[in-house]
Amino acid sequence: MSGFLTHRTKAGDRWDLLAHEYYGDAFAVDVLLEANPGHAGLAALPSGLALRVPLVEARDVKPEQRGATPWR
Repeated sequence: MSGFLTHRTKAGDRWDLLAHEYYGDAFAVDVLLEANPGHAGLAALPSGLALRVPLVEARDVKPEQRGATPWR
C-alpha cells in the first residue's frame, strides 16, 4: 500500500460499487472496510462521508480478501 485517496460519498454509494470503481473488482471490499472500520457495518453509505481509499497495486488485493461482504 502506498497511500490513500479520499472519497466523499454520495447517495447510492455502496462498498461493492466503490470497490469496483477504484479497484475494478466489486469483491475487493475488504480493502475499503479495513481502511474505514468505523463505517464497516453499513451496507448503504450516507451522503457526505469522507472515506479513505487505499492506493494498492493489483497484487496487494489478496484472493482471500475477495469474500462475502460482512453485512450479508
